[in-house]
Amino acid sequence: MPAMDGFDLCRALRARAEHADAPVVFLTAMRERDAEQRAIDAGVDDFLTKPIRRTELLARVRSLLRQAADRRLVRAAHRAAVVQNEALAAAAARNRELQAMVVHDLKTPLATLAANLRYLGEREQDAETADSISDCQELTSTMLRRVATILDLARDAAGQMSTHVQRVCAADELHRIAHQERRRAERRRVTLVTVCTAEIAVHADPELFRRMLENLTDNAMRFAEPGTEVLLQATADGSRVSIEVANAGVSLDASARARLFEGFAHSGTTDDEGAHHVGLGLAFCRIAARAQGAEIEARDHPPRGVAIRMDFPRA
Repeated sequence: MPAMDGFDLCRALRARAEHADAPVVFLTAMRERDAEQRAIDAGVDDFLTKPIRRTELLARVRSLLRQAADRRLVRAAHRAAVVQNEALAAAAARNRELQAMVVHDLKTPLATLAANLRYLGEREQDAETADSISDCQELTSTMLRRVATILDLARDAAGQMSTHVQRVCAADELHRIAHQERRRAERRRVTLVTVCTAEIAVHADPELFRRMLENLTDNAMRFAEPGTEVLLQATADGSRVSIEVANAGVSLDASARARLFEGFAHSGTTDDEGAHHVGLGLAFCRIAARAQGAEIEARDHPPRGVAIRMDFPRA
């Protein structure tokens, strides 16, 4: 060829998108030692030196055409997958935005309701009215906690969950949650027992740590048998602090304990008050523990019942 040789032609073909998949076979009388390497560098698919057998040439051409067709199919499938993934990512982003807006719209009236209930609770009331206000305060607090849980799960899914880790006194938090839940415990005929020395402290995000304790205590009381104890305990061992919330109730097998922290894994669960549960509170606890550099697991609580143990860095 007067303007270019076969190597230049192959490189020119490969540079054009419409010919990127076109099979190229070199048929040559060249027998230089570097000719085949030059052809490979130029983008050739096969290299045949003369004399050439017709049957071999046809077989190689058919094979190369099949390979080119397969490559086109793979690329088309990849493009379709990319488009689909982009659509799914956009849908997930819209879902997170909608979830955040719904949660925000719920938090505002619930916070207002909680403030009004606190105002009413501070005024002198007869015993029956005071009990009703207390019940409403408890339910409002539960709703606010669940709304915050939904928002945190969405943030974690988006990789946006942040923490502000500092020194938190474990004893103060255990006694606070026991005091907060005392009326509910009395109604359920469950005794809240706290075991913790004053000097034990952990490295944790105060808000996340508090909500983890609230979720675990709430869960433990729901499934505790009347007349039993719910234990809130903190023990220090070297550089770690173990926080344990345990009840006396239904024991779980190994399989059930392994799925305990998966959201919706036990969506058919109801407590003895008939309330329905989907497990988002425990799913939040696992995510919050990971975000704070802590560990969480479920254990048996002999002779019966379940203990949730969290291990935090000691402060």
